[in-house]
Amino acid sequence: MIKVIAIIAMVMAHVGYLYFPQSDLLRAIGRLAFPLFAWGITFGFKHTKNIKKYMIRVLLLAILSQYPYYLLFNMGYLNVCFTLFAGLVILKIYEGTFHNITKVLLIIMVFVIADIFSFEYGMYGLATILIFYIFGLKPYSIFFHLIITILGIHFYGYSMIQILSLFSFSLIFLFYKYDFKINRYISYGFYPLHLMVFLIVNTFFYDI
Repeated sequence: MIKVIAIIAMVMAHVGYLYFPQSDLLRAIGRLAFPLFAWGITFGFKHTKNIKKYMIRVLLLAILSQYPYYLLFNMGYLNVCFTLFAGLVILKIYEGTFHNITKVLLIIMVFVIADIFSFEYGMYGLATILIFYIFGLKPYSIFFHLIITILGIHFYGYSMIQILSLFSFSLIFLFYKYDFKINRYISYGFYPLHLMVFLIVNTFFYDI
C-alpha cells in the first residue's frame, strides 16, 4: 500500500513539475513521495530473501532510467533510483561485520559519493533511509527527520515546502500494515515506463 501511495505522489510531483509548475498542491503532494520510497527500501532490505539480487535490480533500474530521466528533466542529477541503491549499500555496511569505525568511514564515503555525483536528494535522501532503518516509526524518529529536512533546505536549497514531507509519517503509520504484493515487473518497470510516457506526451502532444 505504501508503494502505491508513493507512486501516485511521485507521478503527481512530475505532472506538477512538467505541466503545472505554479501548483502548490501538486508540489505538496509530491513531497511525500521520497520518504515513502525510503521507507519502502528499508522494508525491502529487511524482508528480501536475497539482498544481492535486490540491490542489482535497483541498480539496473537506475541505469535504465537515467537516459529518459535526463531527456525529460534536463538536469545534472542521477535519478532517485541511484539514491535508493546507495541507501541499500549503506544499510548493507551498517549491518556488516566491519569494525564500527570502519562502518562510519564507509558510510561517510557513500554520502560523499552521492553528493559529488549529484544523486537526486543527495545526502538528505541517504540520511532519510538510514534514519528510517535505525529508528523506524519511533516517536523521536520524526525529530531526526525534521533536523535533516531543515539541513536539506539549507544546504541543498530545497523549498520550505519540503517540510511537508514529514506528513509521510502519518501515511506510513496508517497504512504500513495494509501490505499487498505488486507484480514485480509492474513494481520495477513503472519508474522508467512513466518517464517514457511523459517523454512521448512532451514530444507529440505538449510543447515545452
